[in-house]
Amino acid sequence: MLAALCLCVLAGLSAFGLTRSKAALGPRLGTASLLGSAIWAAPFLTTDWQGDVVFNPALLALSLACAVAASFCVMIAYSRTEGYLRIIGPGAILGGGAGLSHAATLFAVYGAGDGVFNDAPLCAGVAIASALAVLAFVVLSRGRRHAVALAAISSAIGVTACAVLAGGALSLVPAATGARPFGAVAASVMTLFAPALVAVLLAAAAWLQLPGLKAATRAPAWRENPRPSRAPSRAETAFPRPAPVRSAAGQAAVLARPARRAN
Repeated sequence: MLAALCLCVLAGLSAFGLTRSKAALGPRLGTASLLGSAIWAAPFLTTDWQGDVVFNPALLALSLACAVAASFCVMIAYSRTEGYLRIIGPGAILGGGAGLSHAATLFAVYGAGDGVFNDAPLCAGVAIASALAVLAFVVLSRGRRHAVALAAISSAIGVTACAVLAGGALSLVPAATGARPFGAVAASVMTLFAPALVAVLLAAAAWLQLPGLKAATRAPAWRENPRPSRAPSRAETAFPRPAPVRSAAGQAAVLARPARRAN
């Protein structure tokens, strides 16, 4: 659970940090892939899957696509809307997308039809994820200090709680035979592959951002926003003012004048 929370926080830092700037389509899609992969990996890290559980790879790909598409729609909705819709809309999309991705992961389990599915925990998880996602965008819209970090933590808690509740919504019946369908992916493999995919995307995002950070500190970056130069001092010519010339009689009168006593 802690690993899923940390991955979602790191992905949220990248995603919410990008929403505060006008980015192109490519960076938005890459960040949406990172956030979506973290949402997709959460159920594999929070649920204690049985050793004989296997997944359908096609439905796993569908689950990942749902998470990435929801993350991309969240970023577009936050940049295109205004007012309360800018807060409620992206939060509802993020919570609903997380629930849809986790539900597709449950459907990807082979033999899930032989299990017992309880929709109440999944619905509660979607509600919690949506509420905390809306809270994240409330904090983000305030623009205060550490807003991105607080928004990432809030959304990560909601996504992790949704994954935990979704994992408890399905009770599998042990299979009578140990036959594994062709092309099935074991749960132990997904427990390693899903976080590894998020780690690779995090490393790629950090590597792609390094050149931009270096370029901002070089001299060409100052050509677009030049430093303010000091205002030139105005050259003024000072003419010495001649001292008044007193006559000899005037100087004698001043010396002969008695000094006043200080009160």
